[in-house]
This record gives sequence, C-alpha cells and structure tokens, in this order.
Amino acid sequence: MLSIVSTQFDTGTVSPILVNGWETGSRSRNRVHDLLYSPEPVVSLAPAASRSGTLKFLFATASDAAECYRMHRGAAVLTLTLEVGNTARTLRYVVDEGGEVRELLDPETASVTIIEVPYREVPL
Repeated sequence: MLSIVSTQFDTGTVSPILVNGWETGSRSRNRVHDLLYSPEPVVSLAPAASRSGTLKFLFATASDAAECYRMHRGAAVLTLTLEVGNTARTLRYVVDEGGEVRELLDPETASVTIIEVPYREVPL
C-alpha cells in the first residue's frame, strides 16, 4: 500500500499506483578552508544535511493526480508511507526550497499522470 498524507486540515489522503522514481541524497556540510602559505587545509566538520531528492508519483486518474498536485502546493508537511509485506517505510518531507512541483503526462502510455516533487526530509 502506498499513501501520501498532508498536515493541512482540508486535504485527505491520496494513493498513487506507483512511486515511479525515488532519488535521494544527503549534502555534506563539511567546510574545507585553504590557507595562504600553507599546504594543509583547515577542515570544519558538520553532520550531513537531511535527505533530499525527487519523488515521482504515478496516478491512474487525473482527479487523484490533481489532488496530489494541490497537496504539494500547500504549506504543509507531507508523509509518504510505503508498505511492502510486513515492512513499512515512512518519509516526512516538504517541497524543497525553490523546488517546482510538476505535473506530466506519462510519455509511454499517455494515459496516466506523473507528479514530480523535489523534496527535503524533515524530522519525525
């Protein structure tokens, strides 16, 4: 089972038929300072940033895709839950700063809609 829930009160739950892509990474926040007249840099260590990337949701109906698009345009924290067998994977996220939520028609079938979301993970 796959579901997306928003913290906004006026939205429900949407269930894409598939997560067509889940790209993730974690940006380093270490700083390397090159010093004049020294061959050795000074390094400031910091924990990595939270995960970020792109989610691609596939919807069979235009109405479900439109609801997902609307949810991601609001000011809300969203929760993606993916259950496979006895294992559940949860991601709490927001649309990443400066990111663009996109609605695309699947180029292979031209009958399903893809919602593409740049995300940034937020703490539980």
